[in-house]
Amino acid sequence: MSALQINRFRELLEAKKAELVQAIARQRGRLAIGDSADPMDRVRMLAERDLTLRELDLKLALLRRVTGALREIEEGTFGRCAACDRTIPLKRL
Repeated sequence: MSALQINRFRELLEAKKAELVQAIARQRGRLAIGDSADPMDRVRMLAERDLTLRELDLKLALLRRVTGALREIEEGTFGRCAACDRTIPLKRL
């Protein structure tokens, strides 16, 4: 893989990382559950919180993968299979 291609992947991954960090920060603010006298409102708030937690889990998992790919770029192993050390086709990356 050429240096130009690696730099392009680095740019894309860094942009995705910044996007994920911002999205995670926004969603963390939605985790608080307010007090409500109405039991149905409380159930709705709990359901929304559960959905937010699942979304956060997905975003955090993706952030870990993006961070790992950036680390591989720095180590010089990006684009190689960790199991067999073969080159991964660009379309798959």
